[in-house]
Amino acid sequence: MSSFTALMALSATQTREAQSQAEMILREKKRKEQLLRKQQEEREAKERELEKKLRMKHFEDEKREQERLRRREEEKKAKEADFQRREEEHRNVLLYGPKKAAKTAASSWPTSTSGAKEAIRKRRNPEEDDSDIGGAGLLGKNCVNVSSSRRCAGSMGRRARSGQAIRLAM
Repeated sequence: MSSFTALMALSATQTREAQSQAEMILREKKRKEQLLRKQQEEREAKERELEKKLRMKHFEDEKREQERLRRREEEKKAKEADFQRREEEHRNVLLYGPKKAAKTAASSWPTSTSGAKEAIRKRRNPEEDDSDIGGAGLLGKNCVNVSSSRRCAGSMGRRARSGQAIRLAM
């Protein structure tokens, strides 16, 4: 019986080895499946990230294109408005003549606020000073220069006429 027990021991050993080998193969298979699953998940995560980046890039490109079109439209409107303005100015030049150039202060008529009024008065009457009361002297001298003394006499008051007669006599 020793050969039977030896056979049984051999069989048990072979069974354990086969079982151990089967378990090892099964563990290796599971490890490979997990590795493949992990690699697949990493690829899918990379693809999702790439798709997300592509969507964002597409969104940004679309946004830039819309902005470019908006700016182009604004430029077109501005050019059109400028063209209309120049056309209107040209039409006004044809209808009403060219605009007159702005006159400089030296070539324009004096205004009441320019201070020129006082300078002209002093130029006309250099011998008079500012202490003249009533303004009759100024009217009288202006009337001497006028050919018709009757018109001047009619334009002055009663007091001014007596001053004029005295000055005319001198």
